[in-house]
Amino acid sequence: MYMNKQTRVISFTHGLQASYSNEIDWNHFHQHSSEIEMAFHPIGPVKYLFGGRIVTIHENETFIYWGAIPHKVIESTKDDACYFLTIPVSLFMQMSLPSSFVRQIFSGEIFKETSPIMREIDLLFFKHSKEVVAEENQYLSRSVLYWVQYRLFRFLSNLNHPLEEMETSQLPPEHDQEMQIKTAYVKVKKDKTVEKMYKFITNNYLKQIVVQDVANYVCLNSNYANTLFRESTGLSIGKFINMMRIYKSQSYLLTTDLKIIDVAMDSGFQSLGNFYKAFQQQVGESPSQYRSRHMPKLEL
Repeated sequence: MYMNKQTRVISFTHGLQASYSNEIDWNHFHQHSSEIEMAFHPIGPVKYLFGGRIVTIHENETFIYWGAIPHKVIESTKDDACYFLTIPVSLFMQMSLPSSFVRQIFSGEIFKETSPIMREIDLLFFKHSKEVVAEENQYLSRSVLYWVQYRLFRFLSNLNHPLEEMETSQLPPEHDQEMQIKTAYVKVKKDKTVEKMYKFITNNYLKQIVVQDVANYVCLNSNYANTLFRESTGLSIGKFINMMRIYKSQSYLLTTDLKIIDVAMDSGFQSLGNFYKAFQQQVGESPSQYRSRHMPKLEL
């Protein structure tokens, strides 16, 4: 959720939260591992970075994704607003959704609404949510829970058509960067260099890369490379690498029965100790606690 001074938030039953913001945070990556996020843009298009992909959301489109995916708005209109509905992962697991849909969500797929009728319904609902946020009317909270259940089941009609097959583009290959740099997704003075660093990280974070490897790739001093990356993303190179690795590890924890040591190694960490430390810092609990809190509710 893109929280800022212009965001109004209200909490409903079962940990659901609705929010409305008329000012999008462009400056930082966001990651919310305990939430499934449903978002609606009444004005578009809006471009996001989700992991290693550029995703375009058009006007009046609702989309749903796991908040653990590192994501960031990179292009939007000046007057853009956004409605969010956040669903706790624990509640999401209890809604008796098909395991194939749950697995795709936790594997990083992004789904959007394709039905014009449902877009109209979503528009009405989210406008209504804005009124609820403004009035802080708690009596409507239970109806929101019922609507969320209905809405998630409606998304099942798109089960075989995740967003990446319709409106997602991969990061441009290096030989196309000169041609596409004018519309590059990172709007900073050194956007081409930052774009190359971002692409290198998202393609290689499962390998044993460190900050120096990223800097070497763009032929820069590691301190200067880190400064450029931080100016664009709000994160250091090392923190972004860890963010991507933690996201991958959470996906393994929720969708496989791999041992913790195997999850750590397969997610790019060099030692179990480093994995536990990074996971605790970013998620707020141990990998075992995270898995036990969510995994039992998923029918495999």
